[in-house]
Amino acid sequence: MPSLKPDQLMQELSAGTLRPVYLLSGEETLLLDRALAEIEKLALANAMKEFNCDRFRAREAGAGEVLAAAQTLPIMAERRLVVVKELEAWRAEEQEQLADYLEDPAATTCLVLVAAEVDARRKMAKAAGRAGAVVEFKHPYPNQLPALVRELAKGHGQTIEPDAVDLLVELKGNSLQMLEQELEKLALYLGQEKRITREHVAEASADTKLAGVFEFTDAVGAKNPEAALRAFHRMMDMGEAPLAVLGMVARHLRLIWKILDLRAQGAKPAEMAEATGLNRFILEKTYLPQSRNFRLDDLGRLSTALADLDFALKSSASDREALFERAVFELCRG
Repeated sequence: MPSLKPDQLMQELSAGTLRPVYLLSGEETLLLDRALAEIEKLALANAMKEFNCDRFRAREAGAGEVLAAAQTLPIMAERRLVVVKELEAWRAEEQEQLADYLEDPAATTCLVLVAAEVDARRKMAKAAGRAGAVVEFKHPYPNQLPALVRELAKGHGQTIEPDAVDLLVELKGNSLQMLEQELEKLALYLGQEKRITREHVAEASADTKLAGVFEFTDAVGAKNPEAALRAFHRMMDMGEAPLAVLGMVARHLRLIWKILDLRAQGAKPAEMAEATGLNRFILEKTYLPQSRNFRLDDLGRLSTALADLDFALKSSASDREALFERAVFELCRG
């Protein structure tokens, strides 16, 4: 099935090339919506939009209605635009009807089909590829995220520091839609300030305590007791419970041990990300480097330290913060 990558599609559109059919799909809705906007701008250039643009949702319109619009001649324009969203809602017979149209699409219409996902084996998808272009918008790969986040921040008139990018992705994942929403919130939060720091991300996020926990576990993973203690005391000042912090650091170290085990088996980063459920960017940026600070045979000592701390926090009348501080040095030792 002939297909284009999203950046190839944007290059074509920038050069003024417009195909008669596009089948767009994928989970990265921010990039998909931007591509759709560029197609619409090019298709309707110098045209009266109210007479030459039809938009449908497949849940509300049948194939017959859509294809009638696609076969209608444009009015005082070079072409008309027909956009169909939620294509997956059509039954098999309607998709078959669409596939028949795609074998010989109208030369004066740009038909844009949008679906959550596409089965490349279906007649309709193959016909769309022959008639025009099939484009899948996936979430970015880890090595693409920093540049994309910087680009999104630039769209708000701001720059963002590398460690702020790391924390933002760790908190919000690799969905550009989610990251864009967070950057928009940061722009409102910062006002005239034009440089986003890690502290700004932690302060402006609704997950401020979670950001503090990530800072703490990162310091433990890096075996930096001073940074771990600073992060721990900030969390205590915010009212975080020591037992909750213990749970997060235990999870963090379990993931590192899992990565060590997978690496010993020869697993690649993509396989590690799938097995651990980690965002691959965070895996490669944080967990893989930190895993080099540990050995599999550290497991016994660290498990014992965590178990002892858990017991002490639940049963001892001693100062809980002091107990935790001693445990931090044990976790960061060696």
